[in-house]
Amino acid sequence: MADVTNQKSLALRVKGAIGHGAWRRLTRPVAWGLKKMPASALYRAGLAIRRGSYPYSTISEGDVVVQVGAPSDLLRIGRSRAVYFAMLVGPKGHLFVFEPEPTSAAAMEAYLREAGLSDRATVIAKGCWSEDRTLRFWSNPDHPASNLLEDVSEWPEDELRARGYRPSDVPVTTIDGTLSAAGVGEVRLVSVTTNGSEEEILTGATDTLSRTGFLALAETGPAIHALSERFGFENIALDDRGFTSRRKPG
Repeated sequence: MADVTNQKSLALRVKGAIGHGAWRRLTRPVAWGLKKMPASALYRAGLAIRRGSYPYSTISEGDVVVQVGAPSDLLRIGRSRAVYFAMLVGPKGHLFVFEPEPTSAAAMEAYLREAGLSDRATVIAKGCWSEDRTLRFWSNPDHPASNLLEDVSEWPEDELRARGYRPSDVPVTTIDGTLSAAGVGEVRLVSVTTNGSEEEILTGATDTLSRTGFLALAETGPAIHALSERFGFENIALDDRGFTSRRKPG
């Protein structure tokens, strides 16, 4: 088993050292340039780069994959995991995408349709949680990848508003309930790229995770590594958002 507890990619180390705001300013010219390129070209090139690295290398044609989180800002610059997963599962596989922010969910559906991938993907315009309910959601139209649920926010409401976030009420559901209703059996990969909701999301996916080969979680702090192991996975490698884990044998 690879010990990735105290490891981070160079990008994550720099981001952690300079802070989110400085990181955004630093990478803004790159993002601006990527937005000027056709998304289809970005994803073709990106797939060639990612195919051999985690978590993408775990996926084969015909697999079922779950992606939680699909913000529109990453979609526009060729960094949406959901799109790469849809390309990798092929026409006989299927991708389930959960995204609570309506604009991002609609953008994902539109891109998948435009790219000819909508027949192998289901976009659920809801957040993931440990139960079905409605939660307060804080979204930032300039940086959808930083959206978060109020229940896990470390910032008070006045600071969220000062940072450009706006509140709304969004429905949340469980991965278990959604996949059970769809009649899904084995799952190859569950990928969660959210901002602090991971424990609640995994709690609502306990049955699914028992039938899942790999789990990929975004880097949100030291506790996240122990969380994957608590749900029966062993950390094996760093990836482009955090780390990938494999279900423990037995």
